[in-house]
Formats: sequence, structure tokens, C-alpha cells
Amino acid sequence: MIEPRKQAVVQGRQRNPKIQAKTNTNIPQSDVQRRSQNRSMSLSFDTTQWIDRLDNFQGAFPDFVKELLSVQCLVAKASAGAIIQQGAADAGGWGVIASRPVLDNKSGLPDWLNRALKDVPPINNAKQAYLKRHNVSKRNQRSEGAKLEFIIYLPLIYDNTKRVLGAFWIAVETEAVARERANQLKLTQGAYTTFELRNQLLKQEDDMKIVTRAVAVLDQFNTHQKFQAAAMALCNEIATEWRADRVSLGLRRGQYVKVIAINQTENFSRKMQLIHDIEGVMEECYDQDIEVFVPQPPDVPIISRQAKRLSDRYGPCNIYSFPLRRDDHLIGVLTAEMPLDRPLNENALEGMRLLANLIAPRVDDLEKSNKWIGLQLLESTKKAGQTIVGPTHTWVKLTGIGLLTAIVLLFTIPATDWVESSFQIDATKRQVIASPFDGYIDEVFVEPGDVVTSDQQVLASLAIGDLMLNRAALNARLAESTIDADIARREGSTVDVHIAQAKSDAIKAELGIVDDDIEDARMQSPITGIVIDGDLQPRTGGAVQRGEALFEIAPIDSLRAELYVPEDRINDVQPGQRGSLSTAASPGNYIDFTVERVEPMAEVRNGQNVFLVRVKLDTMPSWLRPGMQGLAKIDTGETNYVHRWSRGAINWLRMKLWL
Repeated sequence: MIEPRKQAVVQGRQRNPKIQAKTNTNIPQSDVQRRSQNRSMSLSFDTTQWIDRLDNFQGAFPDFVKELLSVQCLVAKASAGAIIQQGAADAGGWGVIASRPVLDNKSGLPDWLNRALKDVPPINNAKQAYLKRHNVSKRNQRSEGAKLEFIIYLPLIYDNTKRVLGAFWIAVETEAVARERANQLKLTQGAYTTFELRNQLLKQEDDMKIVTRAVAVLDQFNTHQKFQAAAMALCNEIATEWRADRVSLGLRRGQYVKVIAINQTENFSRKMQLIHDIEGVMEECYDQDIEVFVPQPPDVPIISRQAKRLSDRYGPCNIYSFPLRRDDHLIGVLTAEMPLDRPLNENALEGMRLLANLIAPRVDDLEKSNKWIGLQLLESTKKAGQTIVGPTHTWVKLTGIGLLTAIVLLFTIPATDWVESSFQIDATKRQVIASPFDGYIDEVFVEPGDVVTSDQQVLASLAIGDLMLNRAALNARLAESTIDADIARREGSTVDVHIAQAKSDAIKAELGIVDDDIEDARMQSPITGIVIDGDLQPRTGGAVQRGEALFEIAPIDSLRAELYVPEDRINDVQPGQRGSLSTAASPGNYIDFTVERVEPMAEVRNGQNVFLVRVKLDTMPSWLRPGMQGLAKIDTGETNYVHRWSRGAINWLRMKLWL
């Protein structure tokens, strides 16, 4: 890039004919040497001022081109001139971008310009000017003193990307004069490039200002992690940076656009007319997917009725609405209201557009991250579905596809057919502990559910006070009988001895019975198992009779389950089938079993006809107790889910309709 000051130096050097003559290969060297002494300065002071004016021209490109062409025509003393560009016409040919005098569209191009466009010479050196005779056919027939006509081609920009030439029609006495004027034109050759470079610099400066403003607002916006706080900060920063009266941010909610944040307004009611009007403006912008301004730019077919209504009600003011896009999808609208005397200029509009593009992804991410996880999942599902079934009626299409897929899978995927039933744990063997004699309960050491060990643990004890008295009386009688036998023996009465001896034996037998009762008063279990019956604590001190059942003990390894299968499923149950059960006491633990027996006769339980099915448990957990209940499932084979779930309804219909 060449700075304007350096370009002026280059042009100053080009204005020196001596320097120019060294690089102009189209002018014979001898002719240059002959004229160099008399024409060291070929331009007047006024012409130099015109060239300096071109170097410092401030204005639009069309105005500059006209000014450049005017100056070049003056410098070359051309009768007419034009600036032509390759690609400005159809089919990639040369086209006119400016002319002097101005062309009349009705009369078409003049003869010299038509020929200039058709006969553009090959440009081998972009720094040289090229001459071409215009009236060749008349050269040999011209009268004395008639002038020669030439077209001067001056490359302004000539490279692989852009080709712009100046074409000038001159009438001179000799070809040498034409070459001299071509050399003079070369002094203006750098003005076009200088103007473009200066405009590029100015454009870059403007772009940098635009980016700086947008990045400053974005920086403040990114400091917040909560969506609502970030949205409020965004509106406040935009209002401050662009001096807006009100800035509103709206996001799509279903089929509508809802206002999310307004600058300097933390809380607002959606019932307010102002909110409804702003949302109307946002929906107008969202539906058209285009910027909506008030006042509306001329020759732009945009519907802006809602924006005009907002301006009239709360202004008058300027309204600017910008759609927020992410990945070609609209997510919301940013609306700014400016004072009527302070509209946004082109640079400010570009800054707002840039900011809208920069904030859209961040707004979308923050808004999604602050939603409930369920809503995030739904939105992700919908977005994925839109890529498959399209953006319209997405949920209806996805629901239909899902239902159809589910029906097909339910009919085709194999499922295990279960027979469900309630059950109760029971014992196959039971040991009854009965009272050894008539007496009274003294102490009780166990309760139902306790685990007891064989011949080691005392279950309960009976009172032995009466037995001890009876034993003492029997011992006294035994002593008396022994004395009687001794007396009879001394007296030599054999009969009395035998009688006394018989009494002693009888008393000893009674003593043995009493001793056994005393020993049996401490009752023990002959087996290891679980006490399933015998809650004697409330009967402590109460009387019991000989042979009365006091405790019932079941061996741990004798537990089994009795299933109560409903009669409508009993035909599906066969011995040998496998299944599993879970007790209400331990629902997470499953015990496998095998069906052993199906009772042939039904019984009524809880008002329902059921069949008793006995099963053998594969394992006997230590926590399992007789009487436990729960749910059991018997594996009866494979079917599909539709049949498994609809069997009950189908059987009911068959019974009702007699099918």
C-alpha cells in the first residue's frame, strides 16, 4: 500500500520529462533528447494545481472519476475522453465508466469511442501511455495544415484482477506533439491508484472503529454467566454506546417473539401495551427475516407497519430492528429506538449489524444453559428432528414416526411371557414343642422369628416349686419305707420286708418321674430352625397342660413358596418352569425357583379364584422367614409385547362377546 505523501513524491518524479523519457519506450529516444532542453517543465502552474487537487480529492468514487477525466482532458488538450474498464460491459469486454463530454444514452457511443473500445492495444507496460491513429484512412488524403487524430490509452490500473484505462481523443499537427501529450498524461496516472488506496485506508479505519465499538459491547456482555443479567447488560451497553432511547432484546418462544430484556428496566409486565407493541415490531422483523427500519429506506419492499405504529405512539423516533441469526436459523430480534434528530449513520448501522452477528451465538448458548435440563433435551431433540423431517410440524412428524416405529417394534421384538402371582413363604417341616407336664410358665426366652440352635438354647421354663415339694415328700416316704423294711428284717418277717421293699421301689419310680419333669421344665429345641409360632410372653405365669403346644419351629432349609396363580393363567403354568420372586421385605433381592407342583383344585383368596402352585427355592437367604409375602413371576416362554399387554383385554372381550 502506497501512502498519499509517498505517492505524491512518485508523481512529482513522473512530472519531470527527463525522468519520464527514460521509461517511455513508445517515444523515440532521439525525439526526447531533441526536446528535453526546451521543455524541462511542460506543465503550467495551473495544471500542477489540478493534479495536486486530484491527489487530495475527498469525495465519492463517481465524482472522483469525473474530476480525474476532466483534469486529464485538460492536460492532454483532448477533444473527448473516457475511462474504460474491462468487465464493465457484457461478455467481459471493455465498458465505459465515465466520459467527457457526458454520453447521451439515446444517441449511443461516438465513433472514436466505439473504435477505442474495440481496438484496445496490448498493454505490455502498465507505466506507459499508448498512441493509436484514429483517422488512418484519411491520412494520405488530408489537405495541407489538416490535423492528425489520435487515441491515447493511459493505463490507470492494469493487473490480473483489475484493468482500467483512460482513452483520449486528440487532434494535433504532428505525431510528436501527440507523444508529448501522452507523456504529460502520465503525470496523472497515479491519481486513480492513490484515490483507491486512500479510500481503502479510510475504509479500514472506519471498519476498525466499527469492530472496536462492537467488541467493547461484546466484552461487557461476556462478563455475565447468567442469561438475564447478560441480556440486561447487553441492552444497557448498546443504549450507552449508540445513545439510544430504548434497546430491547427479544427471543423466539414457540410461534412468537417475546421481549426478554429492556435497558434500564429490570422488571416489566407483559400486559403493558408498550411490551405488546415492541413484540409486534420484533415479530415483523422475525417473520420477514430482514432488517426493519423507520423511516424506511427508499425502494425497499419491507413491511414496517408495526414499527411505524411504535414510532408514532412513543416518538416520533427512529426504529432499527436487526434479526439475530445462528447457523442460518433465527433466534431473536434486537430493536433500538433512536431520537428523531439522531439517526444511525452507515457506520453505526454496520456496527449494529456486526454486533448482532457476534452476540447471537452467545445469547443462544446462555439462554439454553439456563433452561431446565428437560427443556434443553426437548430442544435438542427437536433440532435433530428438523434436520430429518424438516422445520415445519416437527413434533407431529416425529410423534407419528415414533408411534409407527414403536408399533412395529412391539409386534416384532420378542418378549418374555410372565405369569405374575402373589406368594407366601411356608415351611415343609415343623417341630412342635409341647408342655412336659401340667404347670405354670415361669420364664420365656424366645419369640416368633428367632433362630434357635438344637439342644443348646432354652426356649422357656416352667415353674418347678410344686415338683420340688412333691420330690421332698417322696423322699420322706422313701426314708420311712426303708425304716419299715429294716424293722421287718430284724424281726425276721419276710413278708413285711417284701412289702416295704415294694413301697420303696414305687416311691423311687415316682421320684424318677418328678426328676424328669424338673429337667424337662427347661424346654429346648431338638432342631435348628426358626420359631414360627409361640408368643408366650403375655402368658408368663399362666397355667399350661401336659401336651399343650407351646412353640412351633421350622428348619431353615425346609422353606418353600406357595404361589397363588389366577385361574385365567393357570393353563400356562407347568411343573419344571423357572421363575423368580421378590418379597415385600426385601424388594431388591430376587430368589430363583422351580415349579414343583400345581394343585388341581382352586381356592378362594381375597375374593378371587386362584390355584396353589408350590415351588422350590434355589437359595435360602438368611433373612427369609416363613409367612413373608411378595410378587412372583413364572417364565412361560416368549411372545411379543402387544400380545403380552393385550391378553387380559382380549380374554375379557372374548368372554363378554362370546368369541
